[in-house]
Amino acid sequence: IQYNNPGIYDVSLLIENSNGDQSALIKNNYITVSAEYLISNQDITVVNGLFFDTGGENSNYQDNQDFVMTIYPALNESMLQVEFLEFQLEYQSSCNYDWMKIYDGTGVSDQMLGTWCGSDSPGSLTASNAQGALTFAFHSDYSLNLLGWKAALNCVSLQELSIQEVWSGLSLYLNHVDPN
Repeated sequence: IQYNNPGIYDVSLLIENSNGDQSALIKNNYITVSAEYLISNQDITVVNGLFFDTGGENSNYQDNQDFVMTIYPALNESMLQVEFLEFQLEYQSSCNYDWMKIYDGTGVSDQMLGTWCGSDSPGSLTASNAQGALTFAFHSDYSLNLLGWKAALNCVSLQELSIQEVWSGLSLYLNHVDPN
């Protein structure tokens, strides 16, 4: 089965024995198909998805690349969160060969969160600026290219909660599907 559009899909299984007796099993919201984004010189707006280097999920990025991409959250009053699931760039102790720089904002003049290379993954980062955006700058030099990265993108709500002094504990359940 191939899903051509991002979304959440139900799955059903119908079985039948030799007597014609049937049984069905339905799993609601069982398969999630995410949109995929490759780094490029553009600005995009997302609810969620997967973010890759120019080689996509199964190929290496190329030599001599320079890209700056800003990703905005599509949901009102939310922040972009990125979680790097895989990360492998060419290593050099000062990250001068192949590198990724991530900025908390809409461009490279905003606060830089760090520079990464080798297998030193950025981990999970969440925007904290008014636009909720993160900007990714990627550079590869003239030699050695590796698998790059795979990262999950999500819109997250950051809400303040006032707690009275007399409370002794707090339990929360966050519904990531509905930020309200």
